[in-house]
Amino acid sequence: MERYMFLLLLFGWELLLLYYAWHKFNKVFFSPSFYTLSVFAVSTFLCIYCVNFWQIHFYPVTFFIIGLGLLVMVIAESCSYRKKRFVGKGKKYLIKLPSMVKIGLSLCCVLTTFMYYREIQKIGLAHAMGMNEAIANVKEDWELYESQFNPFIRQGYKMVMGIAYCFTFIFVNNYNVCKQKLSSTFWYILPLFCGVIINLISGSRGDMIRMLLLFLFTYYICKWQATNWRIQPSKQIIKVAFPAIALVLSIFFMARLFVKVDTENQKSIGGPVEYLAYYIGSPIQVFNIHAEQLQRHSDANAYSSFGVASFGGVYSLLQNLNIIEKKDVKYHKIGVGFEELGGTSNAAGNVDTIFSCPYVDFGLIGMCIYIYIIYAVLSYFFYRNILYESISVKYIKFFILFSFFFYEIEMSFYSDVINLIISQTGILQFICLLILMHYIIRSKYLVRVE
Repeated sequence: MERYMFLLLLFGWELLLLYYAWHKFNKVFFSPSFYTLSVFAVSTFLCIYCVNFWQIHFYPVTFFIIGLGLLVMVIAESCSYRKKRFVGKGKKYLIKLPSMVKIGLSLCCVLTTFMYYREIQKIGLAHAMGMNEAIANVKEDWELYESQFNPFIRQGYKMVMGIAYCFTFIFVNNYNVCKQKLSSTFWYILPLFCGVIINLISGSRGDMIRMLLLFLFTYYICKWQATNWRIQPSKQIIKVAFPAIALVLSIFFMARLFVKVDTENQKSIGGPVEYLAYYIGSPIQVFNIHAEQLQRHSDANAYSSFGVASFGGVYSLLQNLNIIEKKDVKYHKIGVGFEELGGTSNAAGNVDTIFSCPYVDFGLIGMCIYIYIIYAVLSYFFYRNILYESISVKYIKFFILFSFFFYEIEMSFYSDVINLIISQTGILQFICLLILMHYIIRSKYLVRVE
């Protein structure tokens, strides 16, 4: 009991903050801090479930860091929060793209996904016996295989993700809000499925969560807006969320043997619940190990490059542009990397919540400032440009952009993904998204529905 007492205290602290955030921020489920606290509470609960399986010794320093970080999130949103009333007239607009545009872009996603699969197959099978090993090989040694990957197909991945962001909003708006027939909205939902599939065959399941949460977030806000911001769709989001989450978790569990070479080692992770805990709960345990390492060796990273963990994507971009050389970047010696979870499980992880990167880079105070800025900025944008606003071209663009950067909050329990957002891949995805929005989201495509 003593070795995980602080883990239980963390769970209690999360529930307390969760209760406060729920009432403070007008019971908005997708408010930045409430959502973060919700997923952290689930993650912590799963950690508690595996406490003996992983033989967790939860350190006081970890409790203090995570507890303080979560409090800073709530404070940041409180400072940016603005409750306002909807004063406009409730309007519904059908977004009606030309058939050539919607079908053409959707078919491009399908073609790109197929070509991506064939490229993985071609490269991976040269060093593997089956497709599962091919996917695993490319995923594990991406730096080795990247040069062999067709550059046009590789960039096509970013196009698929950009189209998925735009078309998901159109699908939810047209099908769930404007009650258009599924047959008429089929082409809008197809890129979302392509985004899931292309991530699965690339061996990366993190973006599958991204696609799921993109859909749920869009559904929640659009349904609420359709009531002129009077009634939150709490019951409706539950009806949609549970089947969607169950489907994704099933894919996760079945795909574990599909994307990993060492199947016996993967089986040692445990059953479905343990496997779920491995992905959702283990980041807290990994950070727990890293925090204790940093406490014992506080001066080990003294000569590391500034912000190398938080802004690794920027450093990689600068290297690709030949602005700096790889040898000039000094990485952290401890507090990062793979760690054995412990106990009877042979599982290891290298993701360690949103707090790890800023903490190892900037220390406790720096981490608090970092977290405050992110949550204050996103909360400010959320309350001033998303909630209680009328639908318009400007609103749709703001919504899609916000959902893109909301990824940082969506994955807060898992890792600090800001380095992915501002990496070469993230920047190119963002540029692709801006171009698509410019040509797709136009006033001439909005048709008023009574």
